[in-house]
Amino acid sequence: MNSGLIDINYIKKNNIDTIFITPSYFSLVITTDVIDQITSVQNYIFAGEKFNIDKNILKKLESRKVLILNQYGPSETHVVTNKRIN
Repeated sequence: MNSGLIDINYIKKNNIDTIFITPSYFSLVITTDVIDQITSVQNYIFAGEKFNIDKNILKKLESRKVLILNQYGPSETHVVTNKRIN
């Protein structure tokens, strides 16, 4: 399935385990249905803007026990905030 914004088949076929994405683009392309289809993804890395993800999506990710890294911060010092979803 290719929604035009994210190629789910590519992710599944290539067993992609990490996605690096901005929170706003993630919110645009990822729904709970998409999360159910891309089970190979175990690491979600967010950067480039404030972390603001829908609570229902976070609950879905939480049930999958994935790693979420929020790397938003000044690029000069690259402040990193990590949140592990267990």
